[in-house]
Amino acid sequence: MVDPNSQADSAAGGILNSTSQVAYGVFALLSGILKDSHAVTLRVIGLRESRTALEAKMTLHDQRMKAEQHLRTVTKEQWRNFFVASDIALGVPAGEMYGGELVSEVPKKVYQMPYFMLAREWERWIHAFYDQKIVTDIAWMEIPEVHEPHWQPADAAEALVALVLYVRRDRFVEGGLASNIRQGEVQYAISLLADEFRPDAPE
Repeated sequence: MVDPNSQADSAAGGILNSTSQVAYGVFALLSGILKDSHAVTLRVIGLRESRTALEAKMTLHDQRMKAEQHLRTVTKEQWRNFFVASDIALGVPAGEMYGGELVSEVPKKVYQMPYFMLAREWERWIHAFYDQKIVTDIAWMEIPEVHEPHWQPADAAEALVALVLYVRRDRFVEGGLASNIRQGEVQYAISLLADEFRPDAPE
């Protein structure tokens, strides 16, 4: 005669054994996932550190060579369109500062955030800078030399580096490009490009 208690113990033991196997399988699976995730994280961190180290070594010389190569790819038609927009913008004031007005006094005084609006001619010049593919990918944030207070470009390649710096930095510094225009820095960079790349006037 089979003892019911023995059957219950065997069944319970089988269930516990199966549960243990499932738990172990889940644990092994999670361990593998976590291990792979950790490896991926370390790899990403390593890539970021490598990129940071590489960018830290970038110099103006490296970026001007990149700019010089890009300038050779711009067509005469693109240069012509760019300089048409440049000629229209040159001599036009950079724009005006807006905002700063009191917009509410309840429950406390609130003022509109000041912002700078470029003149329409300079906005069109920026569009030409992009649309005519004069702009290129310059790592302007990682070049120590261009952030020196009195730095100015020495030739056409550096002029392109400067214009990329002025235009793209304006996204982070309100009125930054307007300041470069007012100080004549944008105009000077355009003149360096014109000296080398302005197409001959049509006959």
